[in-house]
Amino acid sequence: MNRLFQFPRILLLRVFLLFSMSLGVFGTGCGVSPEIQAQRDRIAQEPLGDYWVGRRFVLRGTRLWGYVRKPREHWEKSKLVLMQERIKTQPDRLPELNLYGDSFGFDHNHEYHLKGFFSGEDMYDPNSNLFVPEFVLTGYERVSSNPGFVLKPGDTENQKRLPFLPGQSPW
Repeated sequence: MNRLFQFPRILLLRVFLLFSMSLGVFGTGCGVSPEIQAQRDRIAQEPLGDYWVGRRFVLRGTRLWGYVRKPREHWEKSKLVLMQERIKTQPDRLPELNLYGDSFGFDHNHEYHLKGFFSGEDMYDPNSNLFVPEFVLTGYERVSSNPGFVLKPGDTENQKRLPFLPGQSPW
């Protein structure tokens, strides 16, 4: 008889633990780390204007450019883009054959104020197997060559994996 009641109690305990963890009762709770809060504060103080904030993210083996967002929006709302260079070449555009080292992607994790617009087209990058929005670049200004992380500390160090995919929650 005792074994009969044991199964529902274990099941109930597991459900309770999963529910509690999803609410943040255990572990770090609902608070955020000081680094993430500092980044959110910095983003909240960005000047409004007619520009986009771009973060170069070089994913080795692809031609994805990086993430683009509106000023004062957090990176989780950004879009991963391919850059259209009909009007203006992208910041890292150097000769493909460079005798002095890496030319493509030398500006990994640099932050820019971008001028331009989304074309409304999704472009396909066969090496990543992703369709991403096309951003038509008309101008840029480098804001920082070391702006830190995108979503959480350390996420820009691995150039073989994106911090998050478009359309998916980064959390």
